[in-house]
Amino acid sequence: MSLEKLGRKSYISQRGLADVLTDLKESKQPLTATSRQSIKRARDKVITQTTPYGPVWETLRLPRVPDGKESNNGIDAPVLCLPAFLHHACAKLTGFSQFFLRRLQECPYRSPNEAWRAAIYNDEVAPGNQLKGNNSRKIQVWYMAWLEYGQDHLFYEELWMPLLMIRCNLVKLVEGGLSAVTARLVQHSFRGVHNLESGILLSFPGHDSRMFFGKPTVLLADESALKHMLDTKGASGTVPCTFCANVVSKRAEGDSDDLLTICSTDVARFRMRSDEALFKAAEHLVDQSTKLSNAKLAELEQAMGLNTNQFGLLATRCLGASSCMFDWMHVYLVHGVAHAEINCILERMVAVKIPSTQLHDFCDGLQFPKADAWKKKEVMSMFTSKKISPGDFKAAASTCLCFYPLLRLFFMSTPEIVARMREEARSYSHLCAVLDYLAQANRGETRLQAGKLQTLIQTHCEHFVRTYGEGPITPKFHMTMHLPFMLKKFDQLVACFTHERQHKHIKRIGDQLHSSQLAFEASVAHDIWFDHFQDYADLSLDNGPALVGRDKTAEPILKHELLKVFGIADADVHPSQKCCIKPGTTITRGDVVVMHGDVVGELWLNFRLHGEHWCIVSIYEAMGRNVFAVAENPLFVKVSSVRFACIFRREGHDKVMIVP
Repeated sequence: MSLEKLGRKSYISQRGLADVLTDLKESKQPLTATSRQSIKRARDKVITQTTPYGPVWETLRLPRVPDGKESNNGIDAPVLCLPAFLHHACAKLTGFSQFFLRRLQECPYRSPNEAWRAAIYNDEVAPGNQLKGNNSRKIQVWYMAWLEYGQDHLFYEELWMPLLMIRCNLVKLVEGGLSAVTARLVQHSFRGVHNLESGILLSFPGHDSRMFFGKPTVLLADESALKHMLDTKGASGTVPCTFCANVVSKRAEGDSDDLLTICSTDVARFRMRSDEALFKAAEHLVDQSTKLSNAKLAELEQAMGLNTNQFGLLATRCLGASSCMFDWMHVYLVHGVAHAEINCILERMVAVKIPSTQLHDFCDGLQFPKADAWKKKEVMSMFTSKKISPGDFKAAASTCLCFYPLLRLFFMSTPEIVARMREEARSYSHLCAVLDYLAQANRGETRLQAGKLQTLIQTHCEHFVRTYGEGPITPKFHMTMHLPFMLKKFDQLVACFTHERQHKHIKRIGDQLHSSQLAFEASVAHDIWFDHFQDYADLSLDNGPALVGRDKTAEPILKHELLKVFGIADADVHPSQKCCIKPGTTITRGDVVVMHGDVVGELWLNFRLHGEHWCIVSIYEAMGRNVFAVAENPLFVKVSSVRFACIFRREGHDKVMIVP
């Protein structure tokens, strides 16, 4: 068959077809079986493994809400057996085995009391038509990773293993809902027949076997998922905070001096609720549910800030609120604190007669790194007819993360506007300080300190209330006050940018499944697990730089300069316009880059010299207030010295202003 006819009968993208043909060309084995059933059997053979701790995956039976029928079968969903999977991965999947053994050596434990800490993340993934009124493909997914992987490795999506995937409409049919499913998952993974809390024996090829202990420690999710997993009222309750017994909503009435609203920034007055208190409260509600009328029970639930659920995490004493970790990305960047403040700023700009077209023109004049050119389109798409209406700032998390420093630079470069909005600009600068600190830690450039984070957050919240009053305050402002406590307890804060990337993989598979019947969960789970098994076999978490593109022969002028600088006559040099300096960060010729020591310059070229990565950077002269004089002052710099490519704005022909 000729090349142009391949893949026309059944649709496949040109990129997908090219990858398949490349794999076939490189394969040494003859291709015999080509049917769908053969492909499925080959896939299932990889993930259907038996270990001393049982099969790698099995079926989890969940109790269905009674519907009055005699035959009330439960709901079945495929679930990963964590002890069996860990045993198989350490024994057979080379890349993961080497990484896991290295982390065990770096984070040893001397007793079961020092077991590794599991972080379980839950979120909803929506394949299919996003505008459909009843999307039956929506899936609840639970991922798991170990905190002992370290902050530098937790941003690799490969290390977050999906344990369970079940459609949202089935979760609603489970007795106890999302909270009950989470409780059953925790019990199955950590407290089953083969118990991680009691320890399992892991085998490593070429090394001694090791006992491994693990325990569920962190529940990571956005505020909505945590609310449903813990059966709390959340923002709709009189007591909106799961952790504070004396913090009430703004509309709540009370005459006690001990009561605080969510607007309070005095953390010393927060009266924390213990897990035991929450367990007893949940048990009390279950007990009262058989004695009170529905109306009286609803009043009691509203006052206690909890929902009655005898199968939930709290009532079964499976996990308590002390295991919760807020995702700072959702708190600040998903209909969060940053959106609230930016909308307040836009309202004040209208009030003092500052047209938002000025902000539009300022952003339009910025130049983005070539690898991030799409981000400028996202930022400019927020403007309608060159303006953002007050209250209409609804950017996605990635767009908000990109936009907040642009608004700060807008204030810095327009002192006449700052003079009319001095307090607003000061409050916003405190918000930016918090986001800068969290983003730097997420990039691995610093390690979060609980004391510093608490100071930054408290300073921002106090200035916000002083500037705008209590009107715009939402429960997420109070949630920010708990982030330092969580950091102190778990020694790190995990952002969910990684999991959002994971969702794309599940959506890609779910989009291809047109039948949302009983086999839907198994089809998605088996494909996802198969891909993870392949990733774990070839796992390589090398953070070092790498040139992007095909190897090229160096021009004579470059070889001549290398001879002058390094004294190398016959250099093994490979130039490239692009270089990936670390996962997710690429620098390209023509970008303005920031190096360690806050040195700024224009990138001219990347190259690899005898295995080491270098670049040529024309260093700019600092003039203060993020302004630099353009100069042709090329230097050879190691790529490891480059932090990132920055957004900048040209000021005439000989100056640039960079986004801090």
